Amino acid sequence: MSIEKALGMDREVRVIGMVGDVKDTKNGHKILAVEDDQGTRCKVLILNTAPAINDVYVNDQVIGIIGRPGNKEPGRKRETIIADQIVWPDVPSNNSWTANDNVSSVAFLSDVHIGSCTFLERTWEKMIKWLKQNSEEQELNYIVLPGDVVDGIGIFPGQEQELSITGIYKQYEALAEHLKEIPDHIKIVVQPGNHDACRLAEPQPALGSVFTGSFDSNVLLAGNPVYMNIEGRTVLTYHGRSIDDWISGVQKLTYENPLAVMKEMLVMRHLSPIYGQRNALAPEKRDYLAIGTVPDIFVTGHVHGAGYSEYRGVKMINASTWQDQTEYQKMHNFNPDPGIMPIVHLGTGRVDMRDFRK
Repeated sequence: MSIEKALGMDREVRVIGMVGDVKDTKNGHKILAVEDDQGTRCKVLILNTAPAINDVYVNDQVIGIIGRPGNKEPGRKRETIIADQIVWPDVPSNNSWTANDNVSSVAFLSDVHIGSCTFLERTWEKMIKWLKQNSEEQELNYIVLPGDVVDGIGIFPGQEQELSITGIYKQYEALAEHLKEIPDHIKIVVQPGNHDACRLAEPQPALGSVFTGSFDSNVLLAGNPVYMNIEGRTVLTYHGRSIDDWISGVQKLTYENPLAVMKEMLVMRHLSPIYGQRNALAPEKRDYLAIGTVPDIFVTGHVHGAGYSEYRGVKMINASTWQDQTEYQKMHNFNPDPGIMPIVHLGTGRVDMRDFRK
């Protein structure tokens, strides 16, 4: 029901609203400012004894509230709902990976950063050598690059001092040559990220032909984010720029554990619910960052970490990097986890985090 109707009730009510503000009280309770689709606002009180007190709340997310209106003061309208339960969009609890007889595999190579002085050329060559020796036998037929495929230019102050290739067109030409080393039977998907020659506002369109004219015909250009159907499996890949906003907005989320952020994206069924922060959002008529379809495989990059986990049957992968520690990362004492290629078997769901640093 609407918030206006709910505040007039003397029984349990159920409303849906968008969170506009989150505050903690000195007693350990939470107070959410919530607005429904009628434009009516109220406060939602989550008591420190409620199970939902430990959940993650961020601005602009949409939640369901089951609770009861607060006590009515004489001469004043009610303005608070005391929550008994918070309902999330979430992945259905019965969702699972169902094994089949598919024999193909898909790999992910995020944050390659061609053109950077810290691009790991020798590690990349080890990976290419392994692909040439093993990909056909293991039926690794697909590789996805989820953004930051080149280092770009003018991304941060003084970047030119850290570039081995200073022209943006030359960077994409060099990327094309590196992709040509991948065996021909492998289909390749390339997405943009925040370092690529593409608008920063998400969703990002596919890279333009002015930059990709030298790519082989087995390279498919896609936007960011993108859903793909790969031999019957639904794959959602997203570069992951919004991870910055999640971590700055939620104290318990960290760059060391991007998989925890990815889980919250699935719980809220949105890749970037927080508006007006570092991650720019384009005013599209349709919200392409909403997770409308539950994927079988969910992949991000951006933070240069490497990890795998599973949430309610969804394989979650943070897809490493092919760039060594940068000067900026040294200043912030951040250690990347480079040179790892996650490979997912489309039949069994087995994930192999293949390490090429050794």
